[in-house]
Amino acid sequence: MVKVARNGEICDGPVFDEIGKCVGMEFQSEGDRSDVMPVEVIKHFIQDYDKNGAYTGLPLLGIKWQKMESPYLRELMKMDHDQQGILVTEVKPNYPASVIVKPYDVILSIDGININNDGTVPFLRGRRIEFSYLIGKKYNGDKIVIKVRRGSEIHEFITEIATHKQFVRANINGRPLRYYIIGGFVFTTLSVPYIQFMDCRYDYKTPDEGELFSQALYEDRVVLCQVLKDDINAGCDIERLVQNQVLVTFNNKPVMGLKSLVSMVEICNEEFLKFTFGNHKTLVLPTNIAKSRNLDILKAHSVRCAMSDDLKELVKLPRGK
Repeated sequence: MVKVARNGEICDGPVFDEIGKCVGMEFQSEGDRSDVMPVEVIKHFIQDYDKNGAYTGLPLLGIKWQKMESPYLRELMKMDHDQQGILVTEVKPNYPASVIVKPYDVILSIDGININNDGTVPFLRGRRIEFSYLIGKKYNGDKIVIKVRRGSEIHEFITEIATHKQFVRANINGRPLRYYIIGGFVFTTLSVPYIQFMDCRYDYKTPDEGELFSQALYEDRVVLCQVLKDDINAGCDIERLVQNQVLVTFNNKPVMGLKSLVSMVEICNEEFLKFTFGNHKTLVLPTNIAKSRNLDILKAHSVRCAMSDDLKELVKLPRGK
């Protein structure tokens, strides 16, 4: 995104340079200035859609890094006097580069293009741009050559790059929210529309999107969104304790998604159903009573079914049961 001066009242259309070449699309304006989406970015979206049948997103290297402008930091990392690069401070496990790139590696170049100590690479007309540009202009599954300094040794690797593995879904494509009810506890999976809905309607704490986006522990994120009141769950201070908190384990086993939770609960023959959340709070229901009371709870709250249709095959329930 770049800012340009506006000339005239027309907005939200193509932007041309002084020789009549289209350089982008205006998408918002303020006063005599406008934000413009460059042609190169627009082409990337279109070509991504043509290639994959959907927009898959911009690929990422999957690291956190810091500049190396301090001469003492470069000396500590044993860099040669004429070497430049950026210091890797964290490697996210859900990206292909995590196999080869390690914390405290110094990335010297990508695809043969040297990275300055301030994290920039050459751009148009003598300008410079952050090195992530080299990654973002590629597509999911493309490969890059990355040169790193690790201690006193130089290594060159080829790695695949991938788009962000988004565990909080950006949308649900018009489908109803997935859900599962046991003992009056209503579980669902996180999506951005759900988070926005909860932000607007409730004062309860909602999950932090940035934190969830960066995690890679589970297939998707399951949360307890509400409780259908019944004697079996009386005394559970849900709103204060765990509403909208991510469910981490069930009976001390990792919850790998809503299907994982349904499978474990439905076959559970232990005395209790134990749900442990990301804030380390725990809710417990007696297994036999929770299962036997479920239908009555649904009827009392005019709920047609204990789970969304996509989960019924998992437990071989006929539609509407």
